[in-house]
Amino acid sequence: MLEAVYFLNGLVMVALPLALGVWIARRWSVEWGIFGLGALAFAASQVLHIPFNQFLLLPWLGADREPGIVLQIGGALALGLSAGIFEELARYIIIRRMKDHRRGFGPALMLGAGHGGLEAIILGGAALYALIQALTLRDADLAQVVAPERLELTRAQLAAFWNAPVYAAMLGALERCSALMLHLLDSVLVMLAVARRQLRYLVLAILAHTLFNAIALVTVERYGVYVTEALLLAMGLAGVLAMRRLRRLFPEHPEPPKVRLAVKKARLPAEPFESDSQKLDDSRFV
Repeated sequence: MLEAVYFLNGLVMVALPLALGVWIARRWSVEWGIFGLGALAFAASQVLHIPFNQFLLLPWLGADREPGIVLQIGGALALGLSAGIFEELARYIIIRRMKDHRRGFGPALMLGAGHGGLEAIILGGAALYALIQALTLRDADLAQVVAPERLELTRAQLAAFWNAPVYAAMLGALERCSALMLHLLDSVLVMLAVARRQLRYLVLAILAHTLFNAIALVTVERYGVYVTEALLLAMGLAGVLAMRRLRRLFPEHPEPPKVRLAVKKARLPAEPFESDSQKLDDSRFV
């Protein structure tokens, strides 16, 4: 039973953004290329974001000396702000390079589905890989396949994995659902920043991203994973409600006027045409 739920968890994480993309494409007639642009924005942001955190931010915070600093409010806000700046700026650059007819509410949703979707697919793949590893090691002699210094840690991890409640096995999918809603909101905000040429919406996207990540880091340590997931889901749902109001702010792009071919009607003579045999006979000499 638990194996099936773990498999379902990874499958949902992979399939959810793809299903969302299918719905957006049909509902708003948006091309799938924008989904790819969103995925590109996420991948490009991580090229700089991960090294920045690893080599600059975490050493500056002193995480190597005090690992718990990351779970404190200051460290969590710093890490959340780092993610917000790198990811939202990457999103902003991508949208700035999009053509005007692609800058709308529907394209913003598709971009968010691609941005958060790539992250969900990667994490879903990792969850499925972890399940395969756990299945492989469950009946194996760990002393033969694991280094001695990691033996006890591996045993503890496997015990926690196989003794988890069934409902806990779906927490990864729930978290990705909440994160996808955040990415949709952020994409709408950044799209508004470009379409309306108002950078305040970009700042709001960065702040929303920062708050989401910081809450995840702080509350999981203080209140546990279930309270954390409930808060993140509430934030995601609030973002969906906010998107409904933000939709009205998008400038309309009217369709090009249709060209109508004017058909010129032939005018009939004012008086009816009269003809008799005499006139027809006279017309022979004209």
